[in-house]
Amino acid sequence: MGLSMKRFVTALALGFLILFASLPCQAKTAIAVVTNRNSRLTALTTAQVKAIFLSNENILPNGVRITLADQEKTQSIKLEFYEAIAQMDLKDVSRHWAKIIFTGRGMPPEQVDGGDEGVKSWIKSNPNGIGYIHADSVDGSVKVLLKIAP
Repeated sequence: MGLSMKRFVTALALGFLILFASLPCQAKTAIAVVTNRNSRLTALTTAQVKAIFLSNENILPNGVRITLADQEKTQSIKLEFYEAIAQMDLKDVSRHWAKIIFTGRGMPPEQVDGGDEGVKSWIKSNPNGIGYIHADSVDGSVKVLLKIAP
């Protein structure tokens, strides 16, 4: 390989390195399934969260009727959440809800705008509400029911 070809290959490799280094890198973080801080709920399992968010349960064993907050589909946490609890991507979730709605068996969780802060605000005004946020967004306004590792 000639000297000019080596320089070209080196420059090309350096260009790709710079390009990929400049792309936004979003590391996955833990997800917290949360409820109102005054809720009687204390904890949920991953299986319960899956059943709840896929509309198989809206009344818990202790008799509490719950309402759900779902993040906007533009929020990366939504994909991470459904992959973690149900091994489903967002297309799978949409197809699932289309079947549920068509058969009259339920409605999807309420989509809440505003990311984690929007969900926390919604939870504050819904005493039996359940939603999910990034674990590092948890504060005194919500109670953690389940923490899902990245």
